Amino acid sequence: MPVRCKRVWDPVEEQDGLRVLVTYYWPRGLARSAVDRWYRALGTPPALLRPWQEGRLSREQFEAAYRTALETPEARELLRELARQSLQGTVTLLTSFRDLERSHVWILKDIIEGLQAASPPAT
Repeated sequence: MPVRCKRVWDPVEEQDGLRVLVTYYWPRGLARSAVDRWYRALGTPPALLRPWQEGRLSREQFEAAYRTALETPEARELLRELARQSLQGTVTLLTSFRDLERSHVWILKDIIEGLQAASPPAT
């Protein structure tokens, strides 16, 4: 099943499936009912967030640092869980980052799809 990426402020669609907020900070003014789950450990760490938003990191620098930040046991387990969930139905990764194309969700999508490919088929 697909992994989708959206801004948390985009309209909810039936095909979103499981809606997972993957930001370090809870977006101001967002109702808790707007998402199914919040995986803070998959959000961009504060030490990376500001330099990335301000354009002080290249895409390559940001991606390398972000992937390193995801090497915690909690983040690895959440990524495996999302890979399992996405094998059963659509998972939509949600961010509050204004520019979706520059968001970290695409990196997460790539990691999750890699884990999907490595997972044995369900029996």
